[in-house]
Amino acid sequence: MSVHQDRGRWYVRFVKGTLPDKPNATREYYGRGDEAEAKARARNLELGFGSARQGSGKTFTTVANYYLSAKNGKIEDKSVDTAQMHIEVHLSPFFGSIDVNRIDESMLDKYVTMRRSQKWRAGGGKGEEKVGVSRSTIKRELGTMQSVLNFAVRRKEILFNPVALYDMPKEDDAVIAPATKAEIAAILKVSPDHLQRFLIIAYYTAVRPGNTELLTLKWEQVDFVGKTIFVVSARKGGLDSRQISIHLDLEQHLLKWYDEDAALKKMPQRIVHYQGRAIKKVDKAWMLAKKRAKVLRRLRLYDIRHASITGMLEAGGDLKAVSMTAGHKNPAMTMRKYQHVSTRLQKVAISGLLTLANTLEDGEAEKV
Repeated sequence: MSVHQDRGRWYVRFVKGTLPDKPNATREYYGRGDEAEAKARARNLELGFGSARQGSGKTFTTVANYYLSAKNGKIEDKSVDTAQMHIEVHLSPFFGSIDVNRIDESMLDKYVTMRRSQKWRAGGGKGEEKVGVSRSTIKRELGTMQSVLNFAVRRKEILFNPVALYDMPKEDDAVIAPATKAEIAAILKVSPDHLQRFLIIAYYTAVRPGNTELLTLKWEQVDFVGKTIFVVSARKGGLDSRQISIHLDLEQHLLKWYDEDAALKKMPQRIVHYQGRAIKKVDKAWMLAKKRAKVLRRLRLYDIRHASITGMLEAGGDLKAVSMTAGHKNPAMTMRKYQHVSTRLQKVAISGLLTLANTLEDGEAEKV
């Protein structure tokens, strides 16, 4: 009825009969390391052993701010921004004043219920239907919370993560709704120069639209002779880097932009910039351009990337080539994310099979 360590492996020890489904069991092992220890201690509390009410003297907000401060500069800026948004906008208002040792699974259940009941307008317009916060979004928020608590364990701020074994919400079966060519064209017409560059590159290359890939592209990464762009991939578990062929239309834009930048007093390093200065995001310009173009439905910058990948697949692009262009580690990831496209293409492929309708009569096959 306690937590122990055997040759580096953490385990919970209890008397026989504690687990109804394993009546003879006396131990549960959780592996090695700080996270394994946290899981073992959380399991010990779950089984009714130990003291769950002894406070740590640290609130969730205190620990979360320490986490953000420590991670700043060590991980991607966008990841820090996302974690900060999760903490400040959603997690701290709910858990902020609670001692981290007193956070339990029932509180997380209440958080999930509260977030699921909240409504927001899908496209930001008055006519848009109000929808509940998705389970996928809530799962990402709680994932940030788990990162904060596990970090606090590793830094010895707390002894264990009290909700290490929490059963996270299941991901929603999200349907990718890529931007249409008409929507992109309408938005481009009312976009400032830097946003036009951003959107055109995103569409013709499928690079990830943000400060991890697109906004860090430099002129030195463009090979006008070989007609390729060298992309250092975001750390998403995919390819470390990739060469992307330059579309003829994109080539004309790049040549024009290069001449414009070369005429400036100081040549900017980055392809997408604002009056020569590097930028980290284009979110505000994107929202204003969508509003001017009267695109009212929910449409993210990431949906330009989706439009690019979907278009390549529907044009009959080789799956492996499309996967490499997108920066996916293997085609299976592309198939999983774009199953709706591959299903349509599969139907087209199957419809091209020869029919067996008349083969028994005249030995000849006809096309469908």
